[in-house]
Formats: sequence, C-alpha cells, structure tokens
Amino acid sequence: MKQNNKIKIGQTIYLRPIRNASRRSNEIRTGIVSKVGNKYFELKDWTNERFIIDKMQQDGKGFFPDWLCYLSMQDIQDEDEKKKLLEKLNKIFGNYGNCDLSLEQLRKINLIIEAPTLESLNKEITCPKYGKTCVIDENQCTNK
Repeated sequence: MKQNNKIKIGQTIYLRPIRNASRRSNEIRTGIVSKVGNKYFELKDWTNERFIIDKMQQDGKGFFPDWLCYLSMQDIQDEDEKKKLLEKLNKIFGNYGNCDLSLEQLRKINLIIEAPTLESLNKEITCPKYGKTCVIDENQCTNK
C-alpha cells in the first residue's frame, strides 16, 4: 500500500523492532520525519538510516530490515490483536481432525465469515446451505 501521501515532514513515526533488533529490545520507538522522497523517508536522530515508503520498513541496504514503521500506536495495537486472534482461531481450527465446536457453533461462524458486509450481521440471514434463518447481533445467533 502506497503511504507516500500520508508521510509528512515533522510527523511522528512509530517503529517496532524485528529480527536482530527485537532480540535486544521489544520497545516501540518513535522518530520524527525529517526528509521525504519518492521512495524513501528519513527520521531525525536516526543517522544513516532510511525507510522504504511502500513497505513501511527500514531499508536494510542489502540486508534484512530491523524495523517496521507505523503511522500510529493504534496500528501496532491492531496488528497485535489480529495476531492474537489468528493464533486463537488457529488453535481451534488448525488442528488435524475434529475441533471442540458443535455443528451449530460452526454454522454460526460460517454465517459470519460468509456475510458480505458487517452491516448485514445485524440483519436476518438465510443460510443458503442449511436453509435456516439466523439473526446475528453482538456475536449472538438465534435460529428461528
């Protein structure tokens, strides 16, 4: 995703360490954008470092990058939450064989996954496969 139009001089960028840098510390750092080009941007007090705009990561200059860049702390928190949710779902669905969910729970999950928009989750949905009508509201589903 192209971020060039969102990065401005003087803007705060949040940096998360990855790979070798994350072995030393997992602390989120901040930097102030000092220079923006077509492909790279630079941060004040980060000497000899440049960051790739399109990838939002440090330019490793032939090596792997040590830093990922974010426009806000909320972006980092959202990524952490997504990772935790995916791990949780993987524990339930990623095993070989059966999971501990009932058929009814699996049908409800399937309705949520196949819903075209989030707005449609608060409306009545007729499952094309099972022919049942279901109302989904705040993660609760009741069959009629």
